[in-house]
Amino acid sequence: GNTISLLSFYRNPLGKLMGVSQSDTQKLRLWDLSREEQEDTTTSSSTTNSHCTSIKPRPKRPPYQDVANSQGALGIAGGYGVCGGPTMYNQLSIVSLDQPKSAYNHTELALPGASSAASSLSMGRGRQRRGDLKQVVNVATLPNDSNHALLELDDGSIVHYTATGPKAGRPNLEILSEELTGIAPLPADFWSRTICLGKPAGLIVAAVGMYNP
Repeated sequence: GNTISLLSFYRNPLGKLMGVSQSDTQKLRLWDLSREEQEDTTTSSSTTNSHCTSIKPRPKRPPYQDVANSQGALGIAGGYGVCGGPTMYNQLSIVSLDQPKSAYNHTELALPGASSAASSLSMGRGRQRRGDLKQVVNVATLPNDSNHALLELDDGSIVHYTATGPKAGRPNLEILSEELTGIAPLPADFWSRTICLGKPAGLIVAAVGMYNP
């Protein structure tokens, strides 16, 4: 079978518990888990000499639907999927899980520092070098918070995503410095790191671990 590469949970606007999974490079799949929070539905009938109670059988698997435009998902932030990876250079995509079938359920954002190079390419004034191409390789999110995410780019830089930035409430991407975050740069190209976000007492904090695979 396929390898599960992403697993998360969230509640949709109707309050239903939803599971979110992804296998390899497939689309995100939403599982309706509301049945798991309900008591077993029973039906009963009685006659003069008998009484019969039956339990509605549990389905073999919960109902599900796939989310359009979500093949590059790297993490789940509240009701949104954060997408990047090798198929998206110099940009990322924010996909709404609440509109899984809509072709317009996603917003694409240019990575910081990549917009000018991309603009030059689109106007035919130049050709991007391989070193100009950036991609999101890792995402740290909070399951119940769609307003914040930390993005790690393939050059090791860290970008902060906020759903409502300072400019007219639009989504914002900002490169974070080591002085601001305390996250040290990778010692060498073959090193990797894991970033996790937490929100104790309402304050967002990041925990970082570096390792040599």
